[in-house]
Amino acid sequence: LRIIIATSAARIYTDINKFVINFSTQGCSGTTVTIEKALESTPNNWVTVASNVPLSGWGGWNVVNVPAFRTYGNSPGVQYGRIRFTFKCTSVGSNNSPFVVFCIMAYGGFGWITASPMATNGHLYSYDGEQNAYFPGCVTVNKGGQYAGTGWNNGVGQLGIALVNNSNQTPLLVAHRYGAASDVTGANRLFALELLNSGAEMHFAFGGSTKFSMTSAGVFFANGGIWTNGYMSFKGQNTSSDARQKRILRDIHVPLTTIAKAPNIVFSWLDNGKLDMGSIAQYWQKHLPLSVYVRNNGYLGMDYSKVALACVISMASEILGVKGDVSKLKRELRQLKHENQQLKQQIIALERRIA
Repeated sequence: LRIIIATSAARIYTDINKFVINFSTQGCSGTTVTIEKALESTPNNWVTVASNVPLSGWGGWNVVNVPAFRTYGNSPGVQYGRIRFTFKCTSVGSNNSPFVVFCIMAYGGFGWITASPMATNGHLYSYDGEQNAYFPGCVTVNKGGQYAGTGWNNGVGQLGIALVNNSNQTPLLVAHRYGAASDVTGANRLFALELLNSGAEMHFAFGGSTKFSMTSAGVFFANGGIWTNGYMSFKGQNTSSDARQKRILRDIHVPLTTIAKAPNIVFSWLDNGKLDMGSIAQYWQKHLPLSVYVRNNGYLGMDYSKVALACVISMASEILGVKGDVSKLKRELRQLKHENQQLKQQIIALERRIA
């Protein structure tokens, strides 16, 4: 296990001659640490200051003395900007638990008192042999281990990142976990992301319930709808329209005069000047109010597909109505012609009798 500390980021500005390491063997044998330093001017050239120093304890403090060296400052050629700790063991415990580095504290040439945060709080995170890192503020990064926060999905997974407020709440949880994607739910979780280890599904949860999900087959589900400033297009897909799910209230009829008077315009958008074509939501709000809605920004939006469907069917109905009227007139005309022919024949017969 290797930990590298940037002395400037850790605000260590002193002559270091002592490290105190809170370490747990977790049953591992032959645990040691090697400490190296690198100048700011040559950050990849490491110089050993302590080699294979034995470490012990189940959460015990280990003191490692080193020859004094000065950390970051204004002289990168003589001041050291990186400190590297390499932890090793010869064998693991019977339960295969990795050793854990809980805290590394650094002390300078002024004894046990120094202005460096490394002397009061230690370095920024604890780390174990399985590469699980535990950061301040209850931020946890897991690799191959258990999520040590709440009992959500028992914490089982390959990779997890969590911001944990307390033992019962996870304001932010990002996890790659085994099991069902529905496990992202949890009453106290403000946000959660779960990737199935199979790569087949990904869920986003807010407030304890899944709001968005995606699958490797390209299926996207949104619980509350989708809003966009740009365009959306769909190929070969329909929304649900089963009659068994509907209670029909009335038919829709849009008069031809309403359709003919509808705005059919080319325009430019005021925000970006882009040319576009279409109609006006305010016009259709008066005639087909269910096709118009108020967007999140307060402006009106319109479902063009609903307007088009209603207008096409209404026009078809009127055309069929006119066609029916024409057919009726044709039938009446044929009847009149027949009756006219009969009258002519009767007149001819009368004239013959008179003659």
